[in-house]
Amino acid sequence: MSHNNFILNLLNLKDPNITFNDNYYSEEIINNVKSKVFYATLTYMPNTCYHCG
Repeated sequence: MSHNNFILNLLNLKDPNITFNDNYYSEEIINNVKSKVFYATLTYMPNTCYHCG
């Protein structure tokens, strides 16, 4: 199983258009809380809302 499929399953993401980068994970301090951050890319440009742009 590729790391991409593994992370999609781990995070319970169903969108096949999400691909995780080679450096897909880091631990960062956000608002004084140690957090796990995953980096990914959408393979398409999502449509924008007509009301909020």
